[in-house]
Amino acid sequence: MAGRLTAHVGRLGTGKSYTAAANVLDGIKKGRRQVTSFDIAIPREFWTPKYGEGVWDERINERTGEVTEVFRPALVSTFDGWEAMLELEDCDITLDEAHLYAPSWDSKALPAPARWYLSHLRKLGVNLTWVSQHEDRTAKTLRDLTNEIVVHQVFYFGACWFIGKHYEPENVRKKNKHTWRSYRRFTMAVASTYDTLECSEFTGLTNELDVALVAELADRRNRGEPLTGAAAAVRARWEALDRAGDEARTERRDVGPKSTGEGLHTPPPLLARSTFR
Repeated sequence: MAGRLTAHVGRLGTGKSYTAAANVLDGIKKGRRQVTSFDIAIPREFWTPKYGEGVWDERINERTGEVTEVFRPALVSTFDGWEAMLELEDCDITLDEAHLYAPSWDSKALPAPARWYLSHLRKLGVNLTWVSQHEDRTAKTLRDLTNEIVVHQVFYFGACWFIGKHYEPENVRKKNKHTWRSYRRFTMAVASTYDTLECSEFTGLTNELDVALVAELADRRNRGEPLTGAAAAVRARWEALDRAGDEARTERRDVGPKSTGEGLHTPPPLLARSTFR
């Protein structure tokens, strides 16, 4: 059934991303198109014909250098932002680290066309799932459009179990107000297919450029892309915006009253590089 907008929230290691990835894999087996903000690649040892068509590839572990042969299902594509989302129909969309796409501190992060789209998921044949450590870290508009919020916990009963309490948004986290519970047992068949970067909040970041860098790092990691060059890419975009601002201010001075504003400030220094080594 399409038209569902579901949130998965909880502390680190409680199974939010695991559950989202498991739902993506279930959708692939049912033949439904999946659009994700993170990389899905199935190691050969866990591959089955149920995953349908796709291509075989190699995945390199950046930490260990280990190379794994993986299968990339044809039904999975990458989430490329709110604007590209407007062209999607008849699919399931999964956004991990949703606070990077619609943070609570940026009221403009979720544009009006995206809000319209999210209000018409049923007519478009789309389900959307978003994941974050806490619902309050995402934009209020996104929370207001959400049908169900699942709060995750982890327990060990001879094995690792992820338990989700399902709430209607107005009752989230209220005692005995959950509508039902779901259970998933941890298995490597699911855990080995994805690799996401937890970035719970921007605490300690001193300027906007630091925030942009953390978002770039998280996005690259979720897509399975190398982190090398992230800082340079962010600074290049920042400087391009700064130059565009200078040109606009020059044009205004040529055709109108002299402006006394300084416009965009000089790009501040990035966080210490050792943070990301």
